[in-house]
Amino acid sequence: MDYIGSMESVGLCPEPTRVCRVVAAVCPELPRRTPTYELCRDMDYEVDKLKNPKRSGKRPAELPAASLTRSVKARTEKTAPASDAYIDLSMSPAPEHTAPTTSPAPLASSPTPLARPAPSVPSAAAKARAGSVIELFEDDMEIGASRAAATKKSPWPLKYVVDMARGFNAQETMAGTIEDTFRAAFGMDPPKSRSTWAKHIKIWKNSTQAEREDFIAAERSRTGEWRVLMKQITPWLKGLKDEDDMEAIVLKVEDKPQAETPIILASPENSICFVCTERLPDVQSEKLLSLKQDVLSASRSRGKTGGTTKYIGALASYCLRHRTESALERRHPENRWPAYVDFTMLRPRVEACANQLRAIWLEPQESHFYITTMQQVSKLGMEGAFNAKNDFSASMVSTVGYFGEKGACIMFSVIQSLFPNVPAHGLRFVDFVRRVLLPETAVLLAQDDLAVSWEKAIDILLDSKEYGVVMYPEDDDEII
Repeated sequence: MDYIGSMESVGLCPEPTRVCRVVAAVCPELPRRTPTYELCRDMDYEVDKLKNPKRSGKRPAELPAASLTRSVKARTEKTAPASDAYIDLSMSPAPEHTAPTTSPAPLASSPTPLARPAPSVPSAAAKARAGSVIELFEDDMEIGASRAAATKKSPWPLKYVVDMARGFNAQETMAGTIEDTFRAAFGMDPPKSRSTWAKHIKIWKNSTQAEREDFIAAERSRTGEWRVLMKQITPWLKGLKDEDDMEAIVLKVEDKPQAETPIILASPENSICFVCTERLPDVQSEKLLSLKQDVLSASRSRGKTGGTTKYIGALASYCLRHRTESALERRHPENRWPAYVDFTMLRPRVEACANQLRAIWLEPQESHFYITTMQQVSKLGMEGAFNAKNDFSASMVSTVGYFGEKGACIMFSVIQSLFPNVPAHGLRFVDFVRRVLLPETAVLLAQDDLAVSWEKAIDILLDSKEYGVVMYPEDDDEII
């Protein structure tokens, strides 16, 4: 009897499909293993998968699992051999589904559904491959754990200052290497990075006793955390090369020097800048010493609003000043002009020149500075000769040199008191004093200081003009 006819006769396939015919022709025993008509739709799905192996699709929920034997592929395998994943379409039926040969199943009763076959066990080769993958996975886990342990962040520094202080104080009383004393004091291994240890010990050493007591009193509160202390101390360490620089600042606090008596630093330790480590000038000006005091004052005011900006600005001003003074000091020959000016004696010295100045006031035609000024007036006019541009050009000729702006102000004040405030010889009183009497006074004082001729004194004043501007800027408080 035809297989298709048998399927129709038993009511398993009332409307034979093309798939049923093909499957029946390929596997004659398949109708015996196909208990219901619904399974034909499942066969259609399975055959379609065989034709298109790359096509992926999800089995419809209403379809029961096929009764075809399929082995299970190990999840750890990347590729599976053909023997590990196949669909059995052989001519022999599966043992558990073989129909009894004695008598066919009764047609009156509904067929009993077959039990789902258990998945086949992977082959020995698959087991070996799966085991090797698992071993590699375990090795990777061990390597990852070891790396995590190696890179794990050290619990030091501790969270609170009170705990850090206890460890630091205990470590100072112990003898031995840093590693051994650290383990004994803090109860843990030291940090792997030596820079970490150096940074935090630097913070502790540069904190004041009052700061330490305040943080220790805060105990284990938010205000007593170590990071808060670091945030307070760290900005003041910037600009200093190491902790010895900060100690040098504290140890070198001097009383404010006398305004007219600069300090000559002879000791080697005081000849190097504690900020930039450059050599300081042999003779330090009053301004430079004042800037140093500003640095020291700013370093004590840390923690206040704007303190960081003020401190950094003081450091920059101090270093710029001493570098300028050092450069100017190296430019001129030694003893070319006085290293410093005693401004306490400048006023009586100017008053002592009153007779020479009065002679110039009465007869200025012999003055080099008066002749130069009148030449400019005749060429440019009164306004043009004394405008900002020409006034600056004239200052390059009629300068007070190494006396600086401070010395010029003192001289001008004395000269004003010696002569009446009236126009003189075609010039306004102020212009006559600034352009004629003031440089004449500086020349007389330079001759007295250096014992040189009038021409040589003018040359020295011109050469020392920049030195005087830097060393002795205008200071109204000292003039009054």
